[in-house]
Amino acid sequence: MEARIRENRWQHSPHSVRTFISKNKAGQSKTLLLKPAMSAWKYKKSKLKMRRPEKYTMSNPFGRDLVIRMFHVNKHYGAKQALVDLSLEINQNEFVFVTGPSGAGKSTLLKLLYRGEPVSGGQIIIDGMNLGAIPDKRIPMLRRKIGIIFQDYKLIVRKTVFDNVALVLEAAGQKQGLIQKKVRSVLRIVGMEDRLDAMPPSLSGGEQQRVAVARAVVGDPTIILADEPTASLDPESARIVFELIQQFHEKGATVLIATHDLEMARRSGGRLIRLRSGRLENDTHMSDL
Repeated sequence: MEARIRENRWQHSPHSVRTFISKNKAGQSKTLLLKPAMSAWKYKKSKLKMRRPEKYTMSNPFGRDLVIRMFHVNKHYGAKQALVDLSLEINQNEFVFVTGPSGAGKSTLLKLLYRGEPVSGGQIIIDGMNLGAIPDKRIPMLRRKIGIIFQDYKLIVRKTVFDNVALVLEAAGQKQGLIQKKVRSVLRIVGMEDRLDAMPPSLSGGEQQRVAVARAVVGDPTIILADEPTASLDPESARIVFELIQQFHEKGATVLIATHDLEMARRSGGRLIRLRSGRLENDTHMSDL
């Protein structure tokens, strides 16, 4: 039907719904109802199929430097409160340590940031994406912005070192030529290029964690989340892994490390967030201590 619309033919119904009369080629008339916000032009263009708003994004009115924003976030597991009314703002390229006793909520905080679990209340915005509003199909796009390093490595034991790292780029649909180049480059940086054909069980704990670091950064994430990345390592391996994380921070990544190691945080500087019983106890810079 081809609508012939004139503004003097608009009428208002008792329900605040505007109507107009249209005629088809045979001259037959038909009355159509439109929402108040819909103009005649939008009707012609969309034929009453309104475009859905992009609810999963939110602009940052406070400047482009804020990459993580949390507003009164709560997380509970049944009756247990893991995080309580937590609000934080983290700038681009900050180096942040999250500390606190066992059960303080450190690991839970990181899980919420990569949408490993949903919040129970409040809002989290990562690089403009509102995590409470994005549909499940958008979660992979979110995680391409984030590199994750786990305490227990989480390497796939039946895949080689190369394949474990390449999996990130394959999931993003990258071409094989680029995958070969980037994986070899990042394995060279972490000192594991000579073990690219090795299987994870044949590696030491420190070597597995270096592979985990390579996997976390191969996709050029803007954020690196590390959950106790050095807790199970000997001092020398821990030093190597931490220096690798620092190296990628210097290239521009925002880094959050959940750790019990206050001495490492003191040596390194950066920002220190301390949690206790799921609540923010302290938020300061190491230089102020």
